[in-house]
Amino acid sequence: MFINSLQRTRKHLLKEMDIYIWKLGDEDLRLQWNEKGVPDKPTEEDYNSIAWNDAIWRETCTLFGKLVNDYEQ
Repeated sequence: MFINSLQRTRKHLLKEMDIYIWKLGDEDLRLQWNEKGVPDKPTEEDYNSIAWNDAIWRETCTLFGKLVNDYEQ
């Protein structure tokens, strides 16, 4: 499967967002993230399916922003 630089960058950012959410240590945020964003114990295929789909990618980024904003307030 051909992976372009945008997909590679998205996948990297997605992994970093996942790590960030988990490091916050908030179980409610983790649950929301796993249900609506990145599944618990994601596989490479999970990351790829999010990174390669523009609509899902945008939804996941929006969710990340909302969760981080909610946590900080």
